[in-house]
Amino acid sequence: MHFACKKLGCSVLLAFLPYVVSLLFAGCSNSYKPIGDHTEKVDSLIYHRLRAYPKANPAFYLDSAYQTINAGPGDIFKKFDAIRNFYHSIRHNYDSAIVYADSMMLTVQPGFAAGGYNLEYVNALLFKGDALLELERYDAAFTLFFEARNIIAQKMADSIQVSGYFDRLSYGLFKQKNYTEAIKNYKLTIEYLSAEKKPFTRFVYTQMHLDDIGLCYNRLGMNDSALWYYKRALDYIDREGNAFSGERMFMEVATGVIYGNMAKALTQMGNDSAAERYMKEGIRINSRPTYALEDAEFTREKLARLYLKVGRTADAQLVLQDIKTWVANNKIDTHTSAYYRLQAAADGQKGAFEDAFKNINNYLAIDDSLDALQKPGASENIQKQLDFMERTKQLALSRAEADKQKLIALIFIACFFLSIVIIFLILRNYRQSRKNVNRLMELNNQVRLKNTQMHRTLGALEKSQLENTRMMKLIAHDLRNPVGAMLTFTEMQMNNPVEGEQRTKMLALLRKSSADALNLIEELLESNAGTDEMVKETIELDATLQYCVDQLQPKALEKKQALIFYPKNIVIVADREKLWRVFSNIITNAIKFSPRGATITIKMNGEHNDVVVAIADQGIGIPTWMQEKMFGLNENIKRKGTANETSFGLGLFISRQIVEAHGGKIWFESPATGGAVFYVKLPLASE
Repeated sequence: MHFACKKLGCSVLLAFLPYVVSLLFAGCSNSYKPIGDHTEKVDSLIYHRLRAYPKANPAFYLDSAYQTINAGPGDIFKKFDAIRNFYHSIRHNYDSAIVYADSMMLTVQPGFAAGGYNLEYVNALLFKGDALLELERYDAAFTLFFEARNIIAQKMADSIQVSGYFDRLSYGLFKQKNYTEAIKNYKLTIEYLSAEKKPFTRFVYTQMHLDDIGLCYNRLGMNDSALWYYKRALDYIDREGNAFSGERMFMEVATGVIYGNMAKALTQMGNDSAAERYMKEGIRINSRPTYALEDAEFTREKLARLYLKVGRTADAQLVLQDIKTWVANNKIDTHTSAYYRLQAAADGQKGAFEDAFKNINNYLAIDDSLDALQKPGASENIQKQLDFMERTKQLALSRAEADKQKLIALIFIACFFLSIVIIFLILRNYRQSRKNVNRLMELNNQVRLKNTQMHRTLGALEKSQLENTRMMKLIAHDLRNPVGAMLTFTEMQMNNPVEGEQRTKMLALLRKSSADALNLIEELLESNAGTDEMVKETIELDATLQYCVDQLQPKALEKKQALIFYPKNIVIVADREKLWRVFSNIITNAIKFSPRGATITIKMNGEHNDVVVAIADQGIGIPTWMQEKMFGLNENIKRKGTANETSFGLGLFISRQIVEAHGGKIWFESPATGGAVFYVKLPLASE
């Protein structure tokens, strides 16, 4: 099924609905889709963009929109198709349409050769044929249609795709004025359309081909039959269109197009008053912004001819003024030619023969240029040409098959004798070398494996030794203060005992020094544990975070702070206890370095295949000079909390080790105005 060709009386109707492309592709069930295509996302993107900007070149906005996805071949194919449709249906630039149809074929060619993308490749052939048909390059167009038909018959066996072939054949017959055969093929197209799974696509093309049949009867001079099919198309729109309440504009455009076609038949039957009413209504509908403006122009030209025919020159001149304005804005040669011819006739009726002569000359100049663009071959009979191509193909296949059989026989004989010699040589050499080769490969692999393991072990030992040395220096430095304080208080109490309130204060200080020393020892043990003996299991990350928040809520309340958690149900594979240490450490730091009354937020967000936890505080921030040292072992980064809480500088170092052992990442942001946001990214559990 195609949607881009300039279809008879419905040319502007299809230009108005380029977004039907997304409906067509979304409804295809027999097309190979590799990993990498984003079918639903791309269909929705193209559909909404083309509806929002029906007359704009899709290349201007689809390129930027595609930056958000890792586009596969099918996605790129659809982008090229939207641009091709713009050049074909909006601009009528068929040479550019051919270029993008070729790009579509090249995009899916590798997949088609591998047995997939059958539908896409067939559509690219048909779309290129459409453009060639408009350029009256019939031989090339029919060759592509014939190739598409063979692929459908051999690989697809899909009746809805067969309808696309008959659709093209019908249009070609119409262009060659073989209206009787065109009617038969349009009826076949409608029958095959019954298999279309997308209701709106089936609706669009069924009403359009009913209108096309009416046009064929009109060309045959059978206007009673033409009017019957026009009315049948209108009845179909009224009856079936109620199911598509969101497509009211399309219904109106389609109705306006059919009104214009009905008016022509009524004019030929002598019913000028009814024809005038239908023309005016068609113009009223489709001359509105974003509607089928070119169809309205066609109908204006018909109305001007009617007025000139009945001698209503003044009315004709009013219509011609609208035509002149439209032609000046759109610059389409066929309409410009029609305007000059009609204006010359109006000038003649008014007696302005000098103006009429000028307009006739203008008309002839454009008409001559249009004639020069006509290609030979329009008189050829399509059906006969297709039959000839079929017979030629069968003959070529028969000859090719005979030559192929001869070649296969010769190759088989040669390969048979050559195989005997090769097998003998291979077996002899294989027996001699197999043991040596296997042994050599085994030894080589062992040496390489041991060498790799040794380098890794040495690197790990060196790194561990450096970190342990730095940690021992840091711990010794930090333990000296609380242990020294405990010794001092103990000696004071032994040498000069105190009682009462002074004794209570001294015991409180002694308790704080002991607690600081104990906390430092616990952090040291945690750092030694590091990522050793990790027990990973499937856990609900939001439950782990909620547990941390609940545990630390009393500590936050001591400083009248608010912990606000925005949970999301996300599952990961991790060591629950070690992740609890990470988030507990970060939230504790947020409480420690935030003032009284501050708010601390914990948020979870899924990003592609990861989850990111963001913990934001309103604290004192992190100076620039300190930021590069935050996740290392450095005694210069220790600071007191806002309530004079102690900090040992090991928590973030341990947290980084745990996060990286989970295949994740930890970082932070701290603006100059204060506050900090710590981020922890972890991989999601694979499905």
